[in-house]
Amino acid sequence: MTGNDELSSGEKKDSDRAFDSGREEREANYPDVGYTLVGINLMRPLSEALIVVKHCLALFSIATPLATEFEDYVVYDQHGHAYNHDDLQGPLEVVDTTDVDGMVDAA
Repeated sequence: MTGNDELSSGEKKDSDRAFDSGREEREANYPDVGYTLVGINLMRPLSEALIVVKHCLALFSIATPLATEFEDYVVYDQHGHAYNHDDLQGPLEVVDTTDVDGMVDAA
């Protein structure tokens, strides 16, 4: 093993830690119910970049501001799905509740 191999291994560990830190910060903003609008300040360090702007029970209740050079916005649900401005501009999928009721009754 050469010194370069050790450096590459160390760099990978640092990038893994940064990835894990980012994932943990993102998951901390997932709501228990409903949807959370999160602002992303692109000029702040990763640990300070995400700010909860709004929480709503219905996805259609949230309007995401347009992204700028220094900030962006994302909406998270409790399952970790992310919705950006473009996702929320089109028609939202409607769930057929009769199918859901049938699945619940069958369980």
